[in-house]
Amino acid sequence: MDQRILEARDLEGVLLIRDKLDLSAAFLIPHLLQLALTANLRIVLLLVQDSLSHYQQALRKLGINLTNCIASQQVIPVTITSSLTSADFPKILVQQLASACTEACQALTASGVCVLIDSLSALAGLTDDQEQWQAFLHYCHSLKTVTQGQYACVMVTHEDVEDDAHWISWLRHSAQVEIEVRALESGASQDISGQVLVTRREAYWPTSAAQTSKLSSHELDRQHDHAGSIGLQESRKVFCKLGPNDIRFFG
Repeated sequence: MDQRILEARDLEGVLLIRDKLDLSAAFLIPHLLQLALTANLRIVLLLVQDSLSHYQQALRKLGINLTNCIASQQVIPVTITSSLTSADFPKILVQQLASACTEACQALTASGVCVLIDSLSALAGLTDDQEQWQAFLHYCHSLKTVTQGQYACVMVTHEDVEDDAHWISWLRHSAQVEIEVRALESGASQDISGQVLVTRREAYWPTSAAQTSKLSSHELDRQHDHAGSIGLQESRKVFCKLGPNDIRFFG
């Protein structure tokens, strides 16, 4: 990851990535994994959208052997089972994450833990119970209290699903870093694939899951704007060019 875009210090708290179908943010995930490994964080990789073999190939291009990282417990993959039902969620998934984070914390030489969920939107489709879903999001954030050292939770969301707008708006309250990936309005050109907006702000976790589920999207947006105006640290927009083996940022 180009250090002008993200640094190791950004892997603290919630890092929220938002994209749309016209330009997926999936290209950022291997680089975030590389950044976390460089920062000596143990990674709990929740595989929702892409397979382990996909990340093996993507990380190989960055000079990282994922198989070796798993063998040394630098990366602990967690796979969503096809038999997981709405009734099981989030109980089973919470148990899986808790077990993986406990395993990650046993590495005494690590600086901390990074939980990376490659598609929160796909995960949301596994349950119709909004209270359960809000509780799961709170659980991901609260893992900071049970892990040792630095803790980061990286979440990728897709904003094309209208039903997800409420919890995405709510989740933005907790994000110390937001990355918004957008295609150019004029469409991709030979030199530019899209644009990336990176915003850093102070931590803000406003309310409980039960309270949040009762707020309207308008109220959440208003709270988010207020929090951002107080805690905003930095906001920067750059252009990106996606190559077969790398990403270039400029502008």
